[in-house]
Amino acid sequence: INALAFIFVCVYIRGMTPFKRLRKEVLKVTQKEVAKVTDTTQATVSRWESGDLFPDAKQLAAMRAKWGRKVNLNVLASTGDV
Repeated sequence: INALAFIFVCVYIRGMTPFKRLRKEVLKVTQKEVAKVTDTTQATVSRWESGDLFPDAKQLAAMRAKWGRKVNLNVLASTGDV
């Protein structure tokens, strides 16, 4: 399993994947907003949150460009927390 996949497959926190928790509790944005920033659909963002799909490097870079250090994938990977 690669490091990127690990981020999204790791522990669920309060019933949420780390990616969903990042979006809802840290970024406080909608799936639609994430989809716009990453040039994808709301359905795709939903699949990221469920762990069915993973954003690619370009999409992760777009999120980091928009929201900066709040998108800290190292923290997500190492602790399962944001």
